[in-house]
Amino acid sequence: MKKALSNVLFLIEIVIIIVCGLGLYEINVNGKKCGDEYLAPNFNAYDKWIQYQTYDITDTLEQGENIINVSLGNGMYKECFGLDRKENIYKK
Repeated sequence: MKKALSNVLFLIEIVIIIVCGLGLYEINVNGKKCGDEYLAPNFNAYDKWIQYQTYDITDTLEQGENIINVSLGNGMYKECFGLDRKENIYKK
Protein backbone atom coordinates (compact mmCIF):
# COMPACT_ATOMS: atom_id res chain seq x y z
CA MET A 1 0.00 0.00 0.00
CA LYS A 2 1.43 3.35 -0.98
CA LYS A 3 0.11 6.80 -0.11
CA ALA A 4 1.39 10.24 -1.06
CA LEU A 5 0.97 13.14 1.35
CA SER A 6 1.16 16.52 -0.31
CA ASN A 7 1.53 20.06 0.91
CA VAL A 8 3.15 19.22 4.23
CA LEU A 9 4.01 22.46 5.98
CA PHE A 10 6.65 22.69 8.67
CA LEU A 11 4.39 24.25 11.27
CA ILE A 12 4.13 20.76 12.72
CA GLU A 13 6.30 20.00 15.74
CA ILE A 14 5.98 16.21 15.84
CA VAL A 15 4.45 13.55 13.59
CA ILE A 16 3.80 10.05 14.89
CA ILE A 17 2.44 7.03 13.01
CA ILE A 18 0.56 4.45 15.11
CA VAL A 19 0.16 1.04 13.46
CA CYS A 20 -1.97 -1.91 14.52
CA GLY A 21 -2.88 -4.83 12.32
CA LEU A 22 -3.38 -8.54 11.93
CA GLY A 23 -0.25 -9.91 10.30
CA LEU A 24 3.18 -8.46 9.54
CA TYR A 25 4.22 -5.13 8.10
CA GLU A 26 7.10 -2.79 7.36
CA ILE A 27 6.77 0.96 6.88
CA ASN A 28 8.96 3.29 4.83
CA VAL A 29 8.55 7.06 4.67
CA ASN A 30 10.28 8.71 1.72
CA GLY A 31 12.32 5.52 1.25
CA LYS A 32 13.57 5.41 4.87
CA LYS A 33 12.60 2.47 7.08
CA CYS A 34 10.58 3.25 10.21
CA GLY A 35 11.83 1.52 13.35
CA ASP A 36 14.48 -1.13 13.93
CA GLU A 37 12.36 -4.26 13.45
CA TYR A 38 11.87 -6.26 10.31
CA LEU A 39 8.39 -7.68 9.79
CA ALA A 40 6.74 -6.15 12.86
CA PRO A 41 5.16 -7.06 15.18
CA ASN A 42 7.13 -9.83 16.80
CA PHE A 43 5.31 -12.88 18.21
CA ASN A 44 1.69 -12.10 18.94
CA ALA A 45 -1.06 -14.23 20.50
CA TYR A 46 -3.99 -12.67 18.62
CA ASP A 47 -6.53 -14.43 20.82
CA LYS A 48 -5.12 -12.62 23.89
CA TRP A 49 -3.94 -9.20 22.66
CA ILE A 50 -3.14 -7.17 19.57
CA GLN A 51 0.03 -5.09 19.58
CA TYR A 52 0.51 -1.64 18.18
CA GLN A 53 3.70 0.23 17.39
CA THR A 54 4.40 3.96 17.27
CA TYR A 55 6.96 5.63 15.03
CA ASP A 56 8.17 9.22 15.24
CA ILE A 57 8.58 10.27 11.61
CA THR A 58 9.10 13.98 12.23
CA ASP A 59 12.67 14.01 10.90
CA THR A 60 11.74 11.87 7.88
CA LEU A 61 9.17 14.25 6.41
CA GLU A 62 10.13 16.76 3.75
CA GLN A 63 8.44 19.91 2.54
CA GLY A 64 6.10 19.12 -0.34
CA GLU A 65 5.09 15.57 -1.21
CA ASN A 66 5.94 12.66 1.11
CA ILE A 67 5.49 8.98 0.27
CA ILE A 68 4.41 6.45 2.92
CA ASN A 69 4.83 2.84 1.78
CA VAL A 70 3.48 -0.05 3.88
CA SER A 71 4.40 -3.65 2.97
CA LEU A 72 1.91 -6.16 4.37
CA GLY A 73 2.07 -9.91 5.00
CA ASN A 74 -0.19 -12.53 6.57
CA GLY A 75 2.10 -13.51 9.44
CA MET A 76 0.89 -15.83 12.18
CA TYR A 77 -2.66 -14.50 11.99
CA LYS A 78 -3.43 -16.16 8.67
CA GLU A 79 -0.56 -18.54 7.83
CA CYS A 80 0.06 -22.17 8.82
CA PHE A 81 1.47 -22.48 12.32
CA GLY A 82 2.64 -25.23 14.64
CA LEU A 83 3.67 -28.83 14.08
CA ASP A 84 0.21 -29.81 12.83
CA ARG A 85 0.33 -26.92 10.30
CA LYS A 86 -3.10 -25.56 11.23
CA GLU A 87 -4.24 -22.68 9.07
CA ASN A 88 -6.06 -19.56 10.25
CA ILE A 89 -5.76 -20.53 13.92
CA TYR A 90 -6.99 -17.12 15.09
CA LYS A 91 -9.78 -16.70 12.56
CA LYS A 92 -13.24 -17.74 13.73
